[in-house]
Amino acid sequence: MFFYQSKATQWMTLIFLFPFTTGCFNNEMILPPGSWRLVIHGEKGDIPALIEVIDQNNFYLIRGEEKIQLKRLNQKHQKSESIILAMHIYNSELVLEKLKDNTVSGYWYRKDKSPVQKIPLSMIAQKNTFFDGDITKSSYTLEGKWRWIFDPQTEKETQDLGIFNQQGEKIKGSIATPTGDYGLIQGIISDKTIKLATFDGVFAFVIDANFKDENTLQGTLSSLSTTRPFMAFRDPHHSLPDATVVTKAKNANPVVLSLPSVYGPNVTLE
Repeated sequence: MFFYQSKATQWMTLIFLFPFTTGCFNNEMILPPGSWRLVIHGEKGDIPALIEVIDQNNFYLIRGEEKIQLKRLNQKHQKSESIILAMHIYNSELVLEKLKDNTVSGYWYRKDKSPVQKIPLSMIAQKNTFFDGDITKSSYTLEGKWRWIFDPQTEKETQDLGIFNQQGEKIKGSIATPTGDYGLIQGIISDKTIKLATFDGVFAFVIDANFKDENTLQGTLSSLSTTRPFMAFRDPHHSLPDATVVTKAKNANPVVLSLPSVYGPNVTLE
């Protein structure tokens, strides 16, 4: 049997179907506002951080009391539903690709590396702490100064300075070296166990440690692909050497410098 369909009817059919068709290509990911736990899945384990979503244009990396705004990159010319967040001052990005059951999956791209590093990540909604699990009240404290020895009794051994504050089970502080520090490190203590972490857009690591006694700590620092053992000893008098003393030239050859001058002859150190 043959049915005739007029051109008017054909246009009505197209107009009716068009919104449903375009909807399939306009599937932009929308993240509910609130706190999210960001987890970087490194080769040596998971490294947590915290992200706050205000709306779809305002995302923040939370580091203690500091809120660092992440710039959402424009994707007008890309057929993608992903959210790309530039990591403030660093040449790296968080690419959030899929949202399912309040969990986002994606990748952290470190563009300061050659080749570019692509590390898997996830984000879990309604999480405002680094770690899950029950916390057992502890009689130990990380408060104060510590002589922090990485890679003890090896050629790589370094003696640094750990400085931490503790309020209840919450810990924050840093590990200082003669030429810098490890940035803000924060986490928790439960019974004899300590779990700390940091992520700032380029540096990411987690610390797992246990008290051997009230003045001795033993554990590991795990970054994306490496793990360093350490021992730490409570020492309120520990200090770091002068950076100008420990930083030296590898050889005694004089520095040769010659630059063109607008006045004629080159300018040299001599």
